[in-house]
Amino acid sequence: MQLQEIISKLENNNDKLPRQALERAIEEKEAITPLLLDILSNCKNNLEELLNKPDYILHICAFYLLAQFRELSAYPLIVDFFSIPGDKPVNTTGDLVGID
Repeated sequence: MQLQEIISKLENNNDKLPRQALERAIEEKEAITPLLLDILSNCKNNLEELLNKPDYILHICAFYLLAQFRELSAYPLIVDFFSIPGDKPVNTTGDLVGID
């Protein structure tokens, strides 16, 4: 499975965990990390579009994979993402962030 195929399989929620794509992403950690960082950066700038795509979960997969990789360069992107005023960052990440 090539990188673009991995990314494609992680894009949408199909009610089934894309286990094989996630496993391949982990195996390709070094090669896929820059793509995951770009995804977070792009999503931050397109929150309105994300709100209109409820099945899109690539940014959530990117959050989890980068956390698993302990990728330090993701931290500023994550902080920027959740520093956007209003509820859009939380509304586009579902249960990723728990708010009481």
